[in-house]
Amino acid sequence: MAVEGINRGVWTIGYDLAPGQAHHWVQDGQAWGKVRWFNVFAYLGSYYDFPFTKTVEIERVFSRTIVRSYDDYTFRVEVIVRNIGTVSCHYIIWFAESTGQHPD
Repeated sequence: MAVEGINRGVWTIGYDLAPGQAHHWVQDGQAWGKVRWFNVFAYLGSYYDFPFTKTVEIERVFSRTIVRSYDDYTFRVEVIVRNIGTVSCHYIIWFAESTGQHPD
């Protein structure tokens, strides 16, 4: 399958994730039929402190349709991240998604 194009950027920024803890991120109103990728990078102090460290991992990515009534529904994307390091940190979740529809 050829991908028509890619949208990419910061999906969200999380703060103060303690060792062993997880954050659960939800975004409603997403487009149907996209191919999505997520990556996470942790940092200890300011956003401008380098290097980023790999102490936070994406534990789960899933999507589902939330139906409230016959004509009231939304497509939801959910991402769970966990701190696998030994110190609290902040993190950035980056995303990329196809601009075209995924063929079923």
